[in-house]
Amino acid sequence: MSCSDVIVPDDILDETVELISPANNLRTSTQTHTFWWEELETVEGYNLQIVSPDFDNPERLVLDTNIVGDNFTVTLSDNIYQWRVIGYNEAYESQFDVFDLVVANDSAGDLTSQIVNLQSPTNNFCSNNQTLMFLWDALTGADQYVLQIGNQDFTDLLLNMDLTDNFLEFTIGDEGEYFWRVRAESQSSQTFTGWTNATFAIDITSTVAPSLNSPAHDATLDYLNQDPDLEWTSATDSVLDSLFIYADEFGDTLLFKIGIEASSFNLEDSSIDFSNISFEENYYWELNSTDKAGNVSELSEFRTFYIEE
Repeated sequence: MSCSDVIVPDDILDETVELISPANNLRTSTQTHTFWWEELETVEGYNLQIVSPDFDNPERLVLDTNIVGDNFTVTLSDNIYQWRVIGYNEAYESQFDVFDLVVANDSAGDLTSQIVNLQSPTNNFCSNNQTLMFLWDALTGADQYVLQIGNQDFTDLLLNMDLTDNFLEFTIGDEGEYFWRVRAESQSSQTFTGWTNATFAIDITSTVAPSLNSPAHDATLDYLNQDPDLEWTSATDSVLDSLFIYADEFGDTLLFKIGIEASSFNLEDSSIDFSNISFEENYYWELNSTDKAGNVSELSEFRTFYIEE
């Protein structure tokens, strides 16, 4: 690698992540909060930290997680908190501000203003596993939760269950798109939250194998002067293609494997050393595809190509 190829991360030591919400020194009875901040242009991610009661005298680390994006939702019990967000890249960490937050339910367990934060499956989740763990944050003062799974307007319910726990493992029988929602209820205060909804899909049907476009079978490549070297077409539901290059016609000697979101590849980007090849050295290649649910297709056609000396 030449010096011009080295990418130096931007110095963010003097930059500060600006916190937006919850506002500093907020006192609230609301337990579920979306922590939100201004994004910096030159960071790879953010480290959100929440402690109780404060960073100088922490008694409990509530949350310490890395996030790509500008917000994260957390449900907190009644207590005193401080929170901060640190931006980072490969070489540097940013400065940070610290905000204070007090959560105190002063309304005798009234759940009317509370929000149930759904954990999993996340909204728009797609899986080929028909058994899922439904999980949400527990709320202080909640005696039970109502979990429903069904169609979009919940007129056709697959599940309608009262639970004292904040989780349930459940098996979905058929492929398709489903909707789920939860509300919390308090028998002592005779109050309940609104519904929190999310959608998910079950897909157990494998995607179609990629179709190889070029080079043609037994074609010869001048790989340094050809762009791209390998091209193919994937099914519309493919999210990742896996390329395999072998040294033998039986596929026993794997030289290189890579996951690719594009539909082409240049051989000079591989780890194969073409510098000492003999005239018209032959190689073998094939691909498969993976869809959003994790289903893997069959392997594509198995083709040979040659490399010019």
